[in-house]
Amino acid sequence: LILVLAVFAFVVGIFYLRRGRTRAEQALGKSEAKLIQIEQRIRDMTLLSDMAQLLLASRNMEEAYTVIGQDLQHLFPHESGAVCVVSPSRNFVEAIVLWGEPPPTQRVFAPDDCWALRRGQMHVVSDVHSEALCKHVNQLPQSVGYLCMPMLAQTEALGILHLQMTPYMLDQPERIRDLEMESTQRLAVTVAAQIGLALGNMKLSEALRIQSTRDVLTGLFNRRYMEESLERELRRAVRKQGQLGVIMLDLDHFKRLNDTFGHEAGDMVLRALGDSLQELVRGSDIACRYGGEEFTLILPDAPLTVTLQRAEQLCAKFRHLEVMYQSRSMPAGTLSLGVAGFPEHGSTVEDILRAADDALYRAKHDGRDRVMVAGTVG
Repeated sequence: LILVLAVFAFVVGIFYLRRGRTRAEQALGKSEAKLIQIEQRIRDMTLLSDMAQLLLASRNMEEAYTVIGQDLQHLFPHESGAVCVVSPSRNFVEAIVLWGEPPPTQRVFAPDDCWALRRGQMHVVSDVHSEALCKHVNQLPQSVGYLCMPMLAQTEALGILHLQMTPYMLDQPERIRDLEMESTQRLAVTVAAQIGLALGNMKLSEALRIQSTRDVLTGLFNRRYMEESLERELRRAVRKQGQLGVIMLDLDHFKRLNDTFGHEAGDMVLRALGDSLQELVRGSDIACRYGGEEFTLILPDAPLTVTLQRAEQLCAKFRHLEVMYQSRSMPAGTLSLGVAGFPEHGSTVEDILRAADDALYRAKHDGRDRVMVAGTVG
């Protein structure tokens, strides 16, 4: 009997010992998992902080898109994804960042193709066979679901963050998979909010910059921008020992047109001249409304002969231009133009503008509807 009791006690002891070891191992496993989760969150927070600083320092959308593309692949290394932005016209959505192969979404699609954009909130699909699917999503063979998270600035949807979940954790318990999915969703919410805020601020800054540098009526640059640009381009020409052309032009008899047909007709003619300048300029040229009916065209790297040729083209084009006013066609009028350049007519902004203005005055004095070149300095 004593032997039986001893054996029984030994077996019970072994059972509790193994049970205790199992519990200890489970506790250790949970602690390790918790530690890994904490390390992951610290890594994500560091990446988010770095991305926020780089987005803040980005000067244009292209730089911002590059930052977003680089960082999101590290923030979501197990998912295929995309960042898609709504066009200014709000007629289509375009993927500006994609990662994963093949692409998880169409590159261009209609806003109504995404449930998240329609509803203004996150759309999560955990069963690709039974839930409402977005039309823009390319169903990847290994995908086990996806989410679309709107990127908002104030109440305006600027686009979406799209992520497709891959089955890299299918061998893990369901509880672990659910926790990982919740963690990914929380991170997606934070990332989408940060990107939306950054793009919204950049969009607002660009709108304010345009307002401060553009003439509202013609869409051309204003006088302030012209003076700053001419100073910059002149310094560059001096440094490179290059050339620079300037055309100053004025609408002939504009006051008479306003008095005869009214200011609305005058505004239409000014807009027509602005359109003509924009059609004629090269990518590097700077077309400005100097004030009233007077305009200026800056031609970087243009010799005086090219500047003169461009002025004559503009004069001839505008001479035959007509605008529609009150359902009838009327002549836009004619132009007087003065041409000057660096280095022929001075080495300062004041010198070159004065030379071009003097040439414009001579064009007016000699009968209008013509181009005059400034006299040689010295």
